[in-house]
Amino acid sequence: MSDHLITTQVLPGPCPRCRELVLTGIAEGVPVHATTQPLGRDGILAALVAGRSTYVLQRGELVRLDATRTALGGPVVADHRCGEALPAAPPVPPPRAAPAAVPYISRNASRVREHLLAHGPDLTTGVAVRLGLSIETAENLLRRLVAAGQAERIAGVIPAPWRAVAADQIPPY
Repeated sequence: MSDHLITTQVLPGPCPRCRELVLTGIAEGVPVHATTQPLGRDGILAALVAGRSTYVLQRGELVRLDATRTALGGPVVADHRCGEALPAAPPVPPPRAAPAAVPYISRNASRVREHLLAHGPDLTTGVAVRLGLSIETAENLLRRLVAAGQAERIAGVIPAPWRAVAADQIPPY
């Protein structure tokens, strides 16, 4: 019988150097000393980032994890390194806050906004006449623009929309 690529049952025992309890065996022809502590998903990632080999304990044998063996069932352990603790999992970034809801701006409101950007402040009636809208419609569109923070109103005059509004906050038509 050949000793090439054999796999043996693992046995718990002390590490020959540091005397820490490890799992000892041969995995696919390679002698292995593995930690006894199973790793979670974050621990596996941290071990791989630290350059440590990972193994799945299956039927009392260690099977090395690689790109083709990611769906094996069983506890996952990392190779033992004397004096080194298992690496900490990478920090989880804080969740992003949901973007604030932007009020819906209709196509006509966008036309009013574009007109004000191009021509500057104007009377409500002037905007309505130039864009072919009724005065009531122009008033309603102005209310939407003011609610969205894209225009302000001063005594019957619609000043030009605020130019400081970020482009990604202006909804499409």
